[in-house]
Amino acid sequence: MKSKVMTMCLVMAVLAIGSTAQATPIVVSVTGTATGSNLGYTLGGSYTFNWVISDTYTENTYDAINANNFQWYEGGAGWSSIFSDVWGDGISGTYVPSATSPQTAILGYDNGPSADTLVFYAGTDSYGVAPIGLTANGESIRFVEADDIIIGDLDFSGAGSFIAPATYMADYIGTYALSSGTIKLKSPSGDAEFNPNSITIAAVPEPATMCLLGLGGLGLLRRRKRA
Repeated sequence: MKSKVMTMCLVMAVLAIGSTAQATPIVVSVTGTATGSNLGYTLGGSYTFNWVISDTYTENTYDAINANNFQWYEGGAGWSSIFSDVWGDGISGTYVPSATSPQTAILGYDNGPSADTLVFYAGTDSYGVAPIGLTANGESIRFVEADDIIIGDLDFSGAGSFIAPATYMADYIGTYALSSGTIKLKSPSGDAEFNPNSITIAAVPEPATMCLLGLGGLGLLRRRKRA
């Protein structure tokens, strides 16, 4: 059985190496402190929320990338989806972009060499009228947003032409401190807000990589048992 699994992993790895270069999904994790107790969160508690940037995103109508800022925007039915998944502490369900009124975006602003601004918005229109498959403490969540977060140690540079968001953000992998901004979960019964403290940008491991890592772990356990 193990040999069959190993063969499958090796085949996946070879196919990955032999395939044409493409974007890898990127997960952006923002950690913040709750400013209240809405939606079951604890005042002063630390919580993390995650947005997975799709590696299959294609250019939408209102995308704009230049030397000083960038915008990827999903604003209509049938548009390419920016996020493939959204989750976080206290959130249940599976993220499903609104089929009729999505309003999802990544915005970035170059404020100079020492501090830049990011916005991550996953949900429905600005009034939050449609569900997106997520709940918090039993309440339907209409959007999950990290708004105007200021990253002190990051300096974005514009591409000047279209580039997929996962490809762009892959150049900024790392963990950074945040100096201001807001994390917000919107629901019909009220919003939960958090003061952001840090952001981590990381690549999502490919299935072949995870498979080989798993085999490595099994081999280590086997050696320990023999010892």
